[in-house]
Amino acid sequence: MEQAIRLSFFASNNEAEDDVVLVELDLALVLAATKLEIRSDSQLIVEYIQQEYEAKDEHMARYLAMVESHLKKLDEWVIRRVPVKRMGGRRTSRNSYHSSHKEAVMLPVYLKTREVPRDEKQAHKLRIQAIHFTLINDQLYRRSFGGPNLKCLSELDAKYVMVELYEGVCDNHPGGRTLAHHAYMQGYYRPTMKRDAESYVKSCDRCQRHAPIPRVLYEAFNPVTSPWLFAQWGWT
Repeated sequence: MEQAIRLSFFASNNEAEDDVVLVELDLALVLAATKLEIRSDSQLIVEYIQQEYEAKDEHMARYLAMVESHLKKLDEWVIRRVPVKRMGGRRTSRNSYHSSHKEAVMLPVYLKTREVPRDEKQAHKLRIQAIHFTLINDQLYRRSFGGPNLKCLSELDAKYVMVELYEGVCDNHPGGRTLAHHAYMQGYYRPTMKRDAESYVKSCDRCQRHAPIPRVLYEAFNPVTSPWLFAQWGWT
């Protein structure tokens, strides 16, 4: 059974590993499991749970207390450290997310101070991306072709804009592509605006209940031939 976990707060890699182990334990208890094998690619987490290290941090101490209370409800359990190559590529996808998030944070810093990372590839990529953006009063804007600059939005701000355009004064309830286009026309930008807009439209309860649904069944067209040649011309 595979589970996808999305954290609604900023967390370090170790904190994310902690939450993953807790979610796995909660899921095992919900499924009434009595024997459990825990696999993690974090050596620190494994040694903490095995009590080889003593937790001096208050946050880690509370976390270990919660883990210990969950483990006491199991008859047998074991935790093993698994190399990253055997984790099915999960660490790679997470690292790609952190790298993209890091680039989004470094872009305003580069536009303000012109500082680039030491890695030549990352520095070159950052310079190419910076061509399409500008910084005005410490606010990041996307350069627009033949129009005003578009204000870059965070995930929370983009959701607020979509709610106002979708369920605001006009209460128009447009489609996903139209909603994203309206956001662009209002001067807002987000790289995933179209995908976020389509996902938001699909989650609207009223649109799912009252949207027009075609009731005509799909049928194949059957060609009709003339009984004799040139009959449709009206010859006799």
